Amino acid sequence: MIIATMSCGHLDIAPSPMILSLIESLDCETAVAHAGGDDTYSTYYQAGAVTHEIVGAAQVDRRGRVNTIALRKRDGGLIRLPGQGGMADVANMHRDYLLYVPRHSVQSLVEDVEIASSARGLLTQSEREPMGYRTGEALVFTDLCVFRLDRSSRELIVIETMPDITQQQIRDATGFPVTFDADCREIPLPSDATLGVLRNRIDPLGLRRLEFVSAKERGALIAEILAADRIMVERCIAAQAAGG
Repeated sequence: MIIATMSCGHLDIAPSPMILSLIESLDCETAVAHAGGDDTYSTYYQAGAVTHEIVGAAQVDRRGRVNTIALRKRDGGLIRLPGQGGMADVANMHRDYLLYVPRHSVQSLVEDVEIASSARGLLTQSEREPMGYRTGEALVFTDLCVFRLDRSSRELIVIETMPDITQQQIRDATGFPVTFDADCREIPLPSDATLGVLRNRIDPLGLRRLEFVSAKERGALIAEILAADRIMVERCIAAQAAGG
């Protein structure tokens, strides 16, 4: 089951490409049932029924605490960020807590976040079971490696490295001393078939590219994505008119 809660509770929606204009209408049309956000929260999240929550983070510290509220500039001012919705409420509720940081740097992986907007506080089975939550993994994915929030030290350790990335590169790009798991391994390159599915079926507009480019490049990329989205919508409308 896939639950989408962008504007309400769309339950068991059909998989669809990542698009802009039609995403909510597609979710609404294909959902088996509809419920309010509060209903899905109490029925699924509070009951510990959600398996995975995947969240982008501006900053993560060595204890896995997240900051998506504001970043401190070099001159001391703050850069306000979009926020995180209800992440602070649900960070402990789902089985697997999955964070991703598109650009691994000393600014994004820090010793301590200045503002802790959410965190996974219940890690071990003995902590989670009394609350009715299943015990899974707490992981941080970056473009250099994968961290696991260790249940003993309660700090991040590297369990996998990206292809051709050295341990020294990870140390140099991290704002805290890095520990590598004894069984740390290199992630194999994805197959051409997997890349084809990701690029052509899941994200044909290239929306995820926005997370990997600088602010200066983002404006032109947004314009490109909007133009492609407009073409896709026009084709869908034409196809519906022809079918009708």
